[in-house]
This record gives sequence, C-alpha cells and structure tokens, in this order.
Amino acid sequence: MLTVPVDLVWQGRAPLVVLGEIPAEVLAATPTWDEAIGRHARRTSLVPLDSIPLDDRALGLIGAIHHMTRCGSTALLRQFAALEGLAGVSEPMIFFKLCNRLEVDSALAAPRVRRLISLFRDGLAPVAERMVIKWPTLLCRWADLLAAALPEVPMVFIHRRPDEVLASIEARPLGNVHDLPPRLLAGPQDDPAQVAPTDGLAAIVAALAANCRWIAQVPSVRRLDFTELPQAGWRDVAPFFGITPTAEQLSAMQSEAARDAKNRNRAFVPDSMGKRVTASPDAQRLASEVLAPALAEVTSNLASVRDN
Repeated sequence: MLTVPVDLVWQGRAPLVVLGEIPAEVLAATPTWDEAIGRHARRTSLVPLDSIPLDDRALGLIGAIHHMTRCGSTALLRQFAALEGLAGVSEPMIFFKLCNRLEVDSALAAPRVRRLISLFRDGLAPVAERMVIKWPTLLCRWADLLAAALPEVPMVFIHRRPDEVLASIEARPLGNVHDLPPRLLAGPQDDPAQVAPTDGLAAIVAALAANCRWIAQVPSVRRLDFTELPQAGWRDVAPFFGITPTAEQLSAMQSEAARDAKNRNRAFVPDSMGKRVTASPDAQRLASEVLAPALAEVTSNLASVRDN
C-alpha cells in the first residue's frame, strides 16, 4: 500500500492535506490520479501542509506537462510512466485546490508547492524514484507560480489545432466545467469583473484561450505540437527532462506510444483529419475566432522543446 495525498482542505488560511492508502497497482492502472483515489483510496490522516519539513533532498520531479487538453498529453505521460522506477502522475486536482488560493498568500506559494510535491515523492517512493506530473489544464494560469516554485523542473506545454481539440470535446464532453467562474475565463490582461458570463462550449473555449495566454507569459516553458508526437517523447522531451533513453527505455517508450492512450488494449490510430471534418460549425468558428489567436501567442512567445 502507498500513503499518498488524496485531498486538500482549508482551515481558515491554512491548507491541510488529507493522506490516504491505495494499492500501488491500482494507482498505476487508473487513468487519472483523482479517479484512482476517488474510487480506491482509504483516507487515513490529516496533515497541516505548513508543518511538513522543507529538506534538502531532491523532489524527484524530473519534468512536468502543461497541456491545452485533448492534445496528446496523456500519451506523452504514459511514455514516461512505462520506464522502470518512474511514476506518471496524471492531473492531480489537489494542486488546483492549492494554487487557487495561493494568490492570497503569495509569499507562501513556493514552500507550499514544494511541500506538497515532497508528499507525492515520499508516498510514491516504494515504487518509483522519479516522477513526471501532468498538471490539470487549468494550472496553465499558474504556470509562472509553478515555475518560480520549481525552478529546477523543466516544463512543456502541449498544444494542438484548435478545431481538432474542440471536435474531441464535442464528441466526449469535459467533466466539471459547468458554470466556470469569470476569473477562470480571464486572461492576463483581462479584468475578471468585466468578463461576460457564458456557458457550454463557449465557456470551455474562453477558459482554454485564457490558459494559452497565461502560459505564453512564462518563457521557461517549452512548447510541443501534437503533430510531433509520439517521436518527440523520446527524441526531444526525454532529454529535456534529463533522460537519455537506453535501448531498453526507448523500446518501452515506443511500445507504449503504439497503444491508444485512453484505451490501452487498442492500437493507436491517428485521427486528426477525422476530427477536423466532424467539428461543428460553432466549434470551427470558436476555434478560429477565439482559440487560434490565443494559441498564436504561445507559438510566438515560447520556444519549441526541440530548440532546448
């Protein structure tokens, strides 16, 4: 059994981390961190985050993945999770719960992020010496905070053609996006109080566009186009994360890349052209008018991971 962070609650302005036990094999086999802990973790204790010692040990986090959503980030994470001694942590929403409040106590942001990472490190230590985290997409708006808190951790942002992203969302709607507050639809130059409320696909697009504009402000992040996958995983991202794959590791990453990221019992089949055809007229309009200009800021401001 592993003892890992499963939730975060606030007692006034103090964050408390809920720890829980979960079988290692269940955690490794479940698509996202929150799905695994929601179904299988047994909550065991409550720890004040600020009481966790900040030690000199390495955090074990060798790289982190920001993403536009529906753009190959899961497939990339799985390449690294296929390596022995390396854990892939997929979209732990506990970091959203933390970052969403850190603006209030900005001086405490870096130590709190590092303390929470250390709880992941220690919890996963029985099965992995290193980890790669795929952040929830909304953490793009705190990319500068995360980069400042984790200056030694290389981070990439994966993006994809907006019409393909929206076609995927139309086919399989995102969860937990109803009634997004205006502050999550606002970009770096926007006043949240002036952001018009919206819903449905338009709200999702506004949030994704804001995410792009936020992360475009963080030059230490490197960008990666979906079209460069899967080869970019072992060719570009692995060296960026400090890994020079051995022949055995290369084989493991390539074998994982041949599988469908969402259904590992099926072979991966490219679907870009099909998504462009199936995107609704509304999705195509929103892709062109709202999301594409925001993504252009990313491609203009951030260097490619190949240039590192």
